[in-house]
Amino acid sequence: MLNFVKRDSFSKSLYERLFIFLVQRLNYAISSPEYRNMRIDILLQDKSRFSIDLLDIFGFEVFKKNSFEQFCINFANEKLQQLYIAYVFKAEIEQFIAEGLKDHLNELKFKDNQPLIDLFESPPLGIFNLLDESSAVASTDEALLNLILKHHKTNENLRIPKGSKDLFVIIHTAKDVEYCINNFRMKNKDELSNDLEEMMGLSSFKTISYIFRGINIFGKFFFFFFFFFFFLNFYFFFFFFFFFFFFFFFFFFFFFLVFFFWR
Repeated sequence: MLNFVKRDSFSKSLYERLFIFLVQRLNYAISSPEYRNMRIDILLQDKSRFSIDLLDIFGFEVFKKNSFEQFCINFANEKLQQLYIAYVFKAEIEQFIAEGLKDHLNELKFKDNQPLIDLFESPPLGIFNLLDESSAVASTDEALLNLILKHHKTNENLRIPKGSKDLFVIIHTAKDVEYCINNFRMKNKDELSNDLEEMMGLSSFKTISYIFRGINIFGKFFFFFFFFFFFLNFYFFFFFFFFFFFFFFFFFFFFFLVFFFWR
């Protein structure tokens, strides 16, 4: 029976693949008639096709107990906020400078959340980088929190509540959020096993089978393709190496005999 870690990993993978599948089918459905007679895999390679972009804005989440899920969702909100800042305020600054209005830049007042985003993802010491590093070795959530504090204790966007061993606070653009570090490492290990992917590829539900089997078939084809050409090149090199070796050996041996008997 799957434990809850594999259960959550499977659920997220299933949601992701179904979402991509639905987007592909939607693009296919709204395409012009000339495209509808084409196979969908060929259609998806055509970058000039018309499409509709839908922006699904994450809701900022603050609960009594916030964990890794809220951490990721709120990070996505900060990225959207930065996108808004870049398009509105930073673009306006560039326009002011281009028009010779540099002296009026003080009239544009906004809070840039780029330092906060750097706290999350800037390599090599962003929180996500430290989380991946900690998840790859034998460690604990408490050790992860100590590692984060070690590298970011002077960061104004992070603080640790007094007397707490498993809590930290991120000063978000919207409001401060207190996160519990427990299970961060475990939830970060969400890779889906190959056995489970292959099992889902055998599902009697055609859609589920399609979204899993297609990836597995590609992976196996790539694996076979790579090793086929690797061994082909190996034997090719092996053959020509010995061919030239024996060729030069007999050439010099013949030259030596001719030279010896000629004398």
